[in-house]
Amino acid sequence: MSLHVPLTDRTRRMMGESQFASMKPSAILINTCRGPVVDEPALYRALTTGRLAGAGLDVMMDEPPPTNHPLFSLENVTLTPHMAGRRGTTGSAASGMPSTTSSVSRPATSRSGSSRS
Repeated sequence: MSLHVPLTDRTRRMMGESQFASMKPSAILINTCRGPVVDEPALYRALTTGRLAGAGLDVMMDEPPPTNHPLFSLENVTLTPHMAGRRGTTGSAASGMPSTTSSVSRPATSRSGSSRS
């Protein structure tokens, strides 16, 4: 399930215990809209009890999140720093989130911009 809603009084914590309980255990939650849309303690419980298979988060309730945030320790969570539109700071150090792109390789490009084989 991919979330794409603005943060309003109605959408704040719209994903919580009852919503996670009604999802298939094979479901993966993707949140790229606003952190407070997801009840993070409820998400943690759903992920650690098998009610939810995984989560991909580009936003969190508190940004930057504390370095000891419980979701950082889970194997079934992928975190990316919420960097879209941010200027003046770069990388995960600026966001306080663990780096998820340090081992990503990018294809070399030629001067014309095409990828090399």
